[in-house]
Amino acid sequence: MGDPYLGTINFTVTKEIISPDYMKIDILLIKCENIPNMDEDDGTLSDPYVKVFLLPGEENGIRTDTVKDDLNPVFNRNFAFMLPRSGESRELVLQVFDSDDNKKNDDEIGEARLLIEVSMMDRTQEYVMPLKPIYVTPPLKSQVFIPHAPHGSAPDDNNGYRPRRGTITYKLAYYPQDNLLKVKVMKCEDLPNLDLGPLGDKSDPYVIVSIIAGIKKHQKTTRVINDNLNPRFDESFEFYDFDHEECLTGRLQFEVFDFDDNETKGDFIGQCTQDIRVALENPGKAIKFRSIHLKSDYDN
Repeated sequence: MGDPYLGTINFTVTKEIISPDYMKIDILLIKCENIPNMDEDDGTLSDPYVKVFLLPGEENGIRTDTVKDDLNPVFNRNFAFMLPRSGESRELVLQVFDSDDNKKNDDEIGEARLLIEVSMMDRTQEYVMPLKPIYVTPPLKSQVFIPHAPHGSAPDDNNGYRPRRGTITYKLAYYPQDNLLKVKVMKCEDLPNLDLGPLGDKSDPYVIVSIIAGIKKHQKTTRVINDNLNPRFDESFEFYDFDHEECLTGRLQFEVFDFDDNETKGDFIGQCTQDIRVALENPGKAIKFRSIHLKSDYDN
């Protein structure tokens, strides 16, 4: 199973020599089309914006304005970059996000990447590229941007890498009037490959979602996504009959497995837990937990 359809992005690239040593690259970001609705749970549409990176160089990103409630946003925004003609090739990265009130919780929609040869002269070229899942998210200001971290790894305290079990992103909401807990499994990233072998397969991940409160335990399961270490699920589950007191002490558990045809659950990849009480502080509002690291069942 390939990447999910995330819409397209339309832009032009113009190169212009302005001196013997320098050239200008103009990016006209025109529009996106048919992007997914990340705000469906709130009864509204996505509020998209785009961040533009030229790597190496512009690693903080330049962003467009946000277009409210639009799955086909038109931007018509120009970006200009001055580059030495003798420099190395650059990678243009266009990353599309859905703006939320809390910028730390902006939803990733997708990205497009294009290699630009600065030593070559071209006419203006127009591109319509499919959006793909974002490979590495631009960080908050306090983080270091490493544009090509190896899959299955995560930065350690020394900005190096150490093997990890990947991450999971999800949303949690509590609706007290209905005694309803709503969980949305959005995606996993950088999962380890447990299907290494002569056929070159990748893990076939799925997620078991459990609500544990008192003597109650309810489970739901996502679909299996074949051959994908960065699966996007976007599946919502509803758990009824959990009152306020049960939510105060209850917890939410995510277990990620690699599906195997000949086993009940498959190979265990990793898990994480979340206290439900955090949802009680914001009743009726979906709270996003982004890129939570999965742990083995014996990790602290």
